[in-house]
Amino acid sequence: MKILATLIMATFVASASLANNAQIVVQKVDNGDIPGDTYRVYVQVLNPTYSVHAVFGDDQNSLSINTTGEFYQNPLGGQTSLDINPQVINLAPDVAYDTWLTMGAMNSAGNNLWHVGIDYSSFDAGSNLSVEDGAWFLVPTDERCTPEGNDLVLIAQLTTTGEASGIINVQGWTADKDAWQERGMTFSTSNAHTFGCMDAAAANYNAEATFNDGSCLFDEVDLEEEDEIIEESDLEATKADDFSWSVFPNPIWQGQFNIQFDQVIDLDQNITIDIIDNAGKMVHSLEVAEGNVIGGNRVIIHQDLAAGMYSINIRNGKVSTTQQVVVQK
Repeated sequence: MKILATLIMATFVASASLANNAQIVVQKVDNGDIPGDTYRVYVQVLNPTYSVHAVFGDDQNSLSINTTGEFYQNPLGGQTSLDINPQVINLAPDVAYDTWLTMGAMNSAGNNLWHVGIDYSSFDAGSNLSVEDGAWFLVPTDERCTPEGNDLVLIAQLTTTGEASGIINVQGWTADKDAWQERGMTFSTSNAHTFGCMDAAAANYNAEATFNDGSCLFDEVDLEEEDEIIEESDLEATKADDFSWSVFPNPIWQGQFNIQFDQVIDLDQNITIDIIDNAGKMVHSLEVAEGNVIGGNRVIIHQDLAAGMYSINIRNGKVSTTQQVVVQK
């Protein structure tokens, strides 16, 4: 009986809930002249209070990472991000696009990754990886288990001359340190995204982006323009008008999603959130109140939307802004 992965998981959890806690997101990365294409594989968790600390395969659900071509394996790289030395990349930049496994780290700096029970022989030769009794993982309290950007935790980088696909099992914690698992998640690089800011009002808006990575930057209002005096009442109006926000996850795949404001929400602004479907019908409306604000600047929307494209409009009596979201089922 295969017990290695089971023992590793039991080290961190007595029992784990199985629910829709995460999905796989694939990013396509520009790799210059490296043969093939480079992709980064992420776990996107349900909300930013969740963490991911293990990727595993066991006798219930094996893990696989496959390619129709060959994986690029740089001789100066390695099997995991532990083997990617930043100083080596300075001398040999191609190493940055090596194929490896990880947990939130791009290289060896500050990296405490463990990996056991994995036969890398085929993977090292540029072929497929199969794990039936092993894992790569971090101690759950490691800061790299915490998602970044749009609730993402990096778990692999793959450079391949073909199309990569796989089946992934992960385990993590909720904010209360209750364990969860997500088994049998699939991915394909044929569905890879271009990451970037998708808010047209942002200074770094990327019209080619297909996945909002939480990187949007907004110009601050200049309150000290030369030869212009702004009265205190005008200043307060300017502050009230200047609010920026983002939606995550986007695409949405759950019956809930988050709207995060760049600043602490001022409840005196009477902020209303409307969700409008592609036919122009309002399907949900919420007035932001103290009871539905988390952490001062985040609102969780509990609404099971059908698959499709939606507009989210947020207004505060003075300003109205709209963003597009996609619901995938």
